[in-house]
Amino acid sequence: MAPKKRYKANYSEGDCFVFPLRDGGFARGVIARHDLAHDRPIGKLLGYFFPPIYNTLSEAVISEDLKQENAIYISLFSDGGLIKGDWKIIGKIEPWTREEWPLPIFGTVLELINKGELRRYDEETLDTSSELWTRVSIDEALKYPKDGFAGHGFIEIVISKKLHNIPSSQVSPQVPPTDSPIAKRLESPRPNPIAELLKKLLTRLDGVMEKHEEVQDTDIREQLHEAMYNAFVLAKADYELPEEFGMFTKTGNKRVLSALAAFLPKATVLAAKAGINPGPLRLAAFQDIEVTSENGSTYDDYFGDRD
Repeated sequence: MAPKKRYKANYSEGDCFVFPLRDGGFARGVIARHDLAHDRPIGKLLGYFFPPIYNTLSEAVISEDLKQENAIYISLFSDGGLIKGDWKIIGKIEPWTREEWPLPIFGTVLELINKGELRRYDEETLDTSSELWTRVSIDEALKYPKDGFAGHGFIEIVISKKLHNIPSSQVSPQVPPTDSPIAKRLESPRPNPIAELLKKLLTRLDGVMEKHEEVQDTDIREQLHEAMYNAFVLAKADYELPEEFGMFTKTGNKRVLSALAAFLPKATVLAAKAGINPGPLRLAAFQDIEVTSENGSTYDDYFGDRD
């Protein structure tokens, strides 16, 4: 099935729009970023959302209070409401500068491990990846706008609850911290610290593949995956690499073991120094699709993929 084509966008950065609230009335928002240069069926935008409630759409205008520090909610959201015409563009913030409307760092709570995480997004694509994340306390993560990608309907519900349940005079602006040392570490993207070692590992396995094609058989890939997952991703202290991985010959097994043994100690040290702790972040660093062998092989060719 062919991928869905993206609708022609009817918006741009700096546009102010009006949208309906689920409990009645209308509110305003400002588009601070969009991903128009990228071919996705659904557009991704960064929005700042504001009080007050307007009884009719025509009452909503661009006013001096539309400043980022007065926003009550900041979120990445889909362009469905704008494309369908349910959300109306009423003008543009003038003059418009990105510096006045920054792309904030977002926070999320990882409930399973009782930790928080800060996530930075690319200014142009509005995408993120593990090298743009850092683990923090839950209290620290809650200081930032909540991470996520909201549908336009969800935005209508959230802003409606905020404005209908609290008098406009008592609604607190959502201003992300700007002086946090943790946030400053995320201002520039961090390269994957194990990228070079991963490239060498994949290149060595390409060499194994030349004489031992079974190395890409499903059963062997699963065994390689389990070994890497236990030894590197989870960093189990009592885990020992097996001597056999299902290869057809002793030589094949030895070559595979040698490749893993050369990768693991150095990669573990580099990941730890970079603050990539065992668990999801370390898995993401290993499953870096941008890292390939000299012949173009990826981690999935030899280890499979894990969600």
